[in-house]
Amino acid sequence: MALSYYRIRHSIPGRMRIKSFLMRKNPAYCRAVNDALKDMKGIAAVSSNPIVGSAVILYDEKRVTQKVILARLDEIFPASYHLEREYSVRAAGTSDTPKSRSLLRDLLEVSALACIMVYFLIKVVFGKTPVKQTVFSLPALASVFFGYPILRDAIRDIAEKKKYSLHQFMAFTAIVAIFMAEAMTALEIIFIMRVGTLIKDFITERSRRAIRNILSLHEKEAYQVIDGIEVATPVSELKAGDIVAVHTGERIPVDGIIVSGHATIDDAHITGRSVPEYRSTGSNIFAGTVVYDGAIHIRAEKVGTETYLARVLEMVEESLTSRVPIMDQGDILSARLTRLGTIVSVGTLIATQSIYRVLTVLLVMSCPCATVLAASTAVSAAIANAARRNILVKGGLYLEEVGKSDVICFDKTGTVTCSQPEVEQILIHNREMPEHELIGAAASAELHSHHPLAWAITDRAKKMGIEIPGHAACQVIVGRGMEASIDGHKILVGNEHLMLMRGVGIEEYQKDTDRLIAEGHSAVFVARNGNLIGLIGIRNRVRPGARRIIKYLRNDGVREVHLITGDHQKVAEKMAKELGVDFCHADLLPEEKAAVIEKLTCDGKLPVMVGDGVNDALAMSKAHVGIAMGAGGSDVAIEAADIALASSELWKIAYVRDLSKQTIKTIEQNYCIATYSNLAGVILGAMGLINPLIAGFLHISHSLGVLFNSTRLLAFDMPELPPISRPVCAVCGKVESDPCTVCVRIREKDMGEPVNVLPI
Repeated sequence: MALSYYRIRHSIPGRMRIKSFLMRKNPAYCRAVNDALKDMKGIAAVSSNPIVGSAVILYDEKRVTQKVILARLDEIFPASYHLEREYSVRAAGTSDTPKSRSLLRDLLEVSALACIMVYFLIKVVFGKTPVKQTVFSLPALASVFFGYPILRDAIRDIAEKKKYSLHQFMAFTAIVAIFMAEAMTALEIIFIMRVGTLIKDFITERSRRAIRNILSLHEKEAYQVIDGIEVATPVSELKAGDIVAVHTGERIPVDGIIVSGHATIDDAHITGRSVPEYRSTGSNIFAGTVVYDGAIHIRAEKVGTETYLARVLEMVEESLTSRVPIMDQGDILSARLTRLGTIVSVGTLIATQSIYRVLTVLLVMSCPCATVLAASTAVSAAIANAARRNILVKGGLYLEEVGKSDVICFDKTGTVTCSQPEVEQILIHNREMPEHELIGAAASAELHSHHPLAWAITDRAKKMGIEIPGHAACQVIVGRGMEASIDGHKILVGNEHLMLMRGVGIEEYQKDTDRLIAEGHSAVFVARNGNLIGLIGIRNRVRPGARRIIKYLRNDGVREVHLITGDHQKVAEKMAKELGVDFCHADLLPEEKAAVIEKLTCDGKLPVMVGDGVNDALAMSKAHVGIAMGAGGSDVAIEAADIALASSELWKIAYVRDLSKQTIKTIEQNYCIATYSNLAGVILGAMGLINPLIAGFLHISHSLGVLFNSTRLLAFDMPELPPISRPVCAVCGKVESDPCTVCVRIREKDMGEPVNVLPI
């Protein structure tokens, strides 16, 4: 069937990402897919990447359904004999498309070319022997041999991309130089072009290698438990459902669940936490983490390329190939250099009638490698830097845009508040019902929910020593709560909207509800068989540093800060006041959160949505840039967000904005280095003040200058956050929203001095 040739890797309303082995390293097939989909009504955009064989499809749900798009994909990926053959060939690890030249082979060829040039240089300078430069001379033959890949690529670019640039201009100039009996000049042009290409490939490969070293598993073998015996098995042969044993010091090879044993796990690659954490039966763990101490058996759920780290590595590699809008400046600059090179060369020839000076000018302009490297090396270095800090940036586009955004929207629960709220009050309608019965029923209903309020309830049940009973069936009511069947009883756990939807009266708890909300609690109602049995007050603590980060973002150019949440209006407003945000949007369902983002966009603003990657996935997809907090291991967060933070550290939002601005600044510096050094070389060459040899070294030098300037981003770090002042009572030292009233009165009465406000 056609579905065997592509897979849906991610899907939310209006956006879908597919992947196909047929598109991998096959630009022609990617273009065919793009063209076929763009012809459909309702398709807003299609973006494919042949490096990893994926395509992102944006569409209007009102005009075309996902089912229609999938039907069109079935036509694009037909189950034919030819495709079956291609699938089998690729599955075997080979490809019908030409293989890219290895970096090592290019390095050896450039080294050999350098040796040949040194030989001729010694012969001319020290041996005082002229070098024959005719069409069939040794320099001409060396030029043809080492220049063939350049000429081949130049012809292919013209034939396939209909593109003529400085690259093609200089490739054909080398041919002209050979026929003009200037084979040494042709050899030098080819040498400079090969060095430029080698530098570009090296910096890109180095970034990929650095990220692989951060994220790679390193393990080749694992111990699979078969009939109680640990058997050494290649990691590549593991499959979902296998039981794997991991001991102290070993790296976990699969994503899965601990079925027996306990251990301290170093999961810094996933969460960014520097301290290993205790894990036991039932805990989720991820490939790439290390057993610091202990021994565990894991039931594999995802293996190989499906593991979290493998997907992150794939996305980071894909992001290294994506274009940044500022790269368009490089294309414009290259086109101008092509025209300038032609005009100056012809002008120099007319004015001086010196082929020698013309070739000097051409050597300066011989390859726009500095211009090409200007953006690509900076973006690669910045993405590698972010990956080291467990920040996944999905492409240079988002890296550039996040620094330009002027509006930031925060989700409340789990984003600006601590991800683990706490149950603080339990109110029971029937005074004879014990607390553990109410909490047990609520925890059972919320057992499979991933909402932080559900975690608070189940955590309280565990602390009370309650054995949480299982439920027969459950239903998530998005934005409202949970409905479950437990021992024949219908249990509802959620907000007042859920109770009203199901006809459950909450009038008797109205005063308690108002009081809890006024105190900043979330009120969770529990009903059984249509009758309210209790109310649970849950409070989220503001995440440490949240106010400081918001202040820093304001100083960094953010004009508006919004709080967008599904929580009660009064709870949200109290939190918004505490944080000092500008606008508060509460009582919102996921689609309503997305509508707020779309409204901001329609108003000409550039909103960034920061959420937990689950309930906020739709809003993140609609935002100018979506940032997922605490995305470690979350499929939804990794797929929906443009930037994913593995941990829930708010300072990383400020860091990635600073990194964005520094990257743009570095790219602009690189363009200046490339442009002005080229212009200086052209002028000096036209005036006859430098010879071809010096022109060649000038060209290589400014390319290396761009490279070294970009590598500074690898060491970039955000400046320290400014201190924020909060009221501290000078008598008792207690931090409050206002100085301690009692202590103020005592101090004013006894000492005649006002209370101090000290920074912390």
